[in-house]
Amino acid sequence: MKLHLPIAVLALVASALALDSSAASSATDKDKDHEDKHKHEPKEKYCKIDAHGDASVYCQTEPGLRGYVQATVRDGASYELGCYKEIGNCLYNHCEWYKLEWEGQTCYVNGYYTECDKEKHVKC
Repeated sequence: MKLHLPIAVLALVASALALDSSAASSATDKDKDHEDKHKHEPKEKYCKIDAHGDASVYCQTEPGLRGYVQATVRDGASYELGCYKEIGNCLYNHCEWYKLEWEGQTCYVNGYYTECDKEKHVKC
């Protein structure tokens, strides 16, 4: 009879440890899920346009120097710029092109014309 009591106690302790372990694992999974959900959100939503002396800047249909002008963005105005694409078409050593979306339209502005911090945005 004495043999069964310690085994029963050990079984209870082991079962409690397993529950604690699975609860910790579940909490870790929830933290990871939260991180994954916010991983693709920019840390900086609005960026100011710096046209370097011009009144406005072209916002193009695609990132790079081959896109057509879709719209213009005003110097000094702040726009909600989402992710960016980094391609070989650079303008004054700025190879990042920020995505601007409005009313179902999309265009791209080169990083040279923004006061965005690339580290606070995510790649598309």
